[in-house]
Amino acid sequence: MKNNVVTIIVTYNGASYIQKCIQSVLASDTKTEIIIVDNCSTDQTCEIIYENYPQVKLIRLNKNHGFGYANNIGIKHAFETEKYSYYFLLNQDTEVFKDSIGKLLKASKSNSDYWILSPIHLSENGKTDKRFEKYISSNNELKINSNNPADDKIYEVPFVNAAAWFVKEVCIRKIGGFDFGLFFHYGEDENYCLRVLYNHKKIGIITNTSIIHFRSNEVTKRDEVHDLKQVLLSAKVAMSNIMISDKQAYGLYNNHIYKVILVFLKSIILFKWQKTRFLFNELLNGNIFFKNRLKNSRKINSQEGLNHLSFDLPYNDEFTPS
Repeated sequence: MKNNVVTIIVTYNGASYIQKCIQSVLASDTKTEIIIVDNCSTDQTCEIIYENYPQVKLIRLNKNHGFGYANNIGIKHAFETEKYSYYFLLNQDTEVFKDSIGKLLKASKSNSDYWILSPIHLSENGKTDKRFEKYISSNNELKINSNNPADDKIYEVPFVNAAAWFVKEVCIRKIGGFDFGLFFHYGEDENYCLRVLYNHKKIGIITNTSIIHFRSNEVTKRDEVHDLKQVLLSAKVAMSNIMISDKQAYGLYNNHIYKVILVFLKSIILFKWQKTRFLFNELLNGNIFFKNRLKNSRKINSQEGLNHLSFDLPYNDEFTPS
């Protein structure tokens, strides 16, 4: 009997990670098809996949379209070619354990209200990933039982990052893919979780299995531009939330514009050229004034269907190494 789980991995310059990731999935106790969508890597990522893993479906995009866009390509391809019941969205810099997919599958099958499940994320040293701890902190009971192999319970959370999402097919069918029209990289997973909650479904973490996330546990060096990026992203996520009214959302948008203008003028007056250049580039890239995209996003995301998956995208279906 054909397995009904598909694993989708988005890659971008992941040559140092991708073999560990693929090999761990192939070694899983629960077999799964693998689709890799490459965001136009400039290193040897595609060559490694092509030469070593003929059983993997490789879709090579002709430019870096962003995290959500690339995931949508994989989701759309899987949805249209096979009738998978579960979609496992996995980061390139991760490694799953033999039981990870199986335990996620078992938990998802037994809990219809949970549309998204995540395992615990560990760092290379075997401890809980530092950034992942903030998702655990939203559930006091989960903080106590965050690494318990004997615990079969699902712990409800409002959000968990999309490094290892186990998603039901019904979730894809009801709300579609990531909102790449509003989010290029970062924020799209928060927006997606808000859409799940809007549909009165749940997001959860299981503690009886885990993955390894190989990113650095060091805190990103904070500066004025880093902090400003986080403020702008948080504002965009908040105004995209379809659980608030359009009036509230557009009020947040107008407040966002007012604050950005003040920050921009203040940066010029105080000769904060790094911050000034950042805001100017954001303006050129359409990340400051986006009311029309916001309106379109809110309209689409409040409707049921394969949202953000109706497209014809340019990609090289067959990869030939140079």
